[in-house]
Amino acid sequence: MGSAARVRGFVRVFAASLCAHLGAFLFLELSPYLKGLGASEATIGTAAAVNGVAAIVVRPLVGPLMDRRGRRPILLAGGLLHTLASAAYVTVTAADGWLLAVRAVQGVSFGLFFSAVFTVAADLAEPAKRTQRMAQFGISGILPMAIGAVLGRALVGAVGHTGLFSVATVFAGLGLVLASTVPETATLPPHGGPTHEPGGALLPAGSEVVRALTDPSLRALWVAGAFFSAGVASYFVFVRNFAEAEALGSVDAFFVPYAAIAIVVRLVFGHVPAQVGETRVFPLALTALGTGVLALALARGPASLAVAGTLCGLGHAFSFPVLLALFVSRAASSIRGTVVTLFTALLDVGVSAASPVYGALADHLGYRSVFFAATAVCLLTAAWSARTLRPLADAHEPG
Repeated sequence: MGSAARVRGFVRVFAASLCAHLGAFLFLELSPYLKGLGASEATIGTAAAVNGVAAIVVRPLVGPLMDRRGRRPILLAGGLLHTLASAAYVTVTAADGWLLAVRAVQGVSFGLFFSAVFTVAADLAEPAKRTQRMAQFGISGILPMAIGAVLGRALVGAVGHTGLFSVATVFAGLGLVLASTVPETATLPPHGGPTHEPGGALLPAGSEVVRALTDPSLRALWVAGAFFSAGVASYFVFVRNFAEAEALGSVDAFFVPYAAIAIVVRLVFGHVPAQVGETRVFPLALTALGTGVLALALARGPASLAVAGTLCGLGHAFSFPVLLALFVSRAASSIRGTVVTLFTALLDVGVSAASPVYGALADHLGYRSVFFAATAVCLLTAAWSARTLRPLADAHEPG
């Protein structure tokens, strides 16, 4: 694929991801909606966990399918399910089994669609600029975070949650339409058969997931990614209700600076990790993230929310694309789709594993305890990564 075709494909998948993420981030307003239906914080955490578990369970199927059959079928199926699930929220009138079913379908749609868009973006990125390109592509998820926080609150005030769910459905549908213009980027094996090792050996069916999870060069990355996701899950799920309960002002004060600093850093400094070394940058980024979560735990008003959002956005701006680039650079091309898919699942692992725990903490000890716990997760993982990832780089990266 020529450079011009790569750019066109990148722009198209960026636009599809942007619209789909806009629809997804409007569901930041789901927690107060469920609270209005009488749900406890533990129930809200459980509903978030169901969404995450569904997205996780489907991933071991999605990755191998993309490696064997291509990216487009998964991309389109995920976009369609995302649209249908968003529309189904207008029928949720109680925190009951139907809510959990809708959350599960939405989780499956996320597992399909967002795995596919990140895999396509990784396919289209030039190896020498992979970290920078993935940082740029990540803006398609960061920008909707800020817009979703502002637009969601405005929509609820103007047309209620039913109107908000309708707008989310429109954005999800636009994501599906744009996804239909994205080219196939996979190098498929003959007739969709078993994938091949670089040397030509066939990989037996179902082996991609096992190989991805047991590859010695990837093991430490899986651990780092899982705890990173547990850290960010704290504010993605609970910051909205925290700001309201503590009378800190609008959650916009957190998410707008978060998104702004992340976008600026990725556009202006996206090349820095490759120059300094990704394994050196990641622990520093995670330390910034942990400091931001600590600032959130200590927040007393809109100004302190903005400081917390800025620090968290700075940490996220570097940590996510650095981890993704490390995974892609160390994975064989024959299992790239599987590795990227499992990496995107780590965010859902964090939500599913940590949200019920955070919810129980919020119910019994208050919201601030949630963010103190997440601070410990981030800072301990940063210290562990500084000791672990650099020796891994010495062993597996060219001198």
